[in-house]
Amino acid sequence: GSRLASIDFPVPGGPIISTLCPPLTQQQLKRLENRAQRDDGWFAMTLQLIVFGIFSLIMFTLMIVVMIFGATWLRAWMSGARVTFMELIALKLRAIPVRTMVDTRIILVKSGFNVSVDDLSTHHLAGGDVHMVMQGLLKAKEKNIDLSFDQACALDLQDKGIQKKRD
Repeated sequence: GSRLASIDFPVPGGPIISTLCPPLTQQQLKRLENRAQRDDGWFAMTLQLIVFGIFSLIMFTLMIVVMIFGATWLRAWMSGARVTFMELIALKLRAIPVRTMVDTRIILVKSGFNVSVDDLSTHHLAGGDVHMVMQGLLKAKEKNIDLSFDQACALDLQDKGIQKKRD
């Protein structure tokens, strides 16, 4: 019968794999050793390309986000009415006018009202006019009337309801 020999194959960057095969000549063993030792770097190169591709995609995405929202974010940051890039992206995804929300927040924060982007966007999505609420808050502050953001929003939405009933 034929007898089997155990041959160890080193895998580049991995374990040595043993396999059973028919006995090989010295020339065949030498050829196998040369192939195993000749690491052409295919796997390592492919892995590098994959990692580089993922990194490039992430950097490209960040560059696009900064190009779209960078000026708005910087304007809010410089005025002290900070907003995050995630808030800006969320506004854009909900089809809310980003610049209007940020400009309104800047004016309200500068006037002493602590209003978040979420508060403004919630009012906008409810059908309210954030610019009108901002003007109402500023007028109330001017005339020393104690009016909170929530009260101003309720008045704005109530006014919208009355106008709809008239039409």
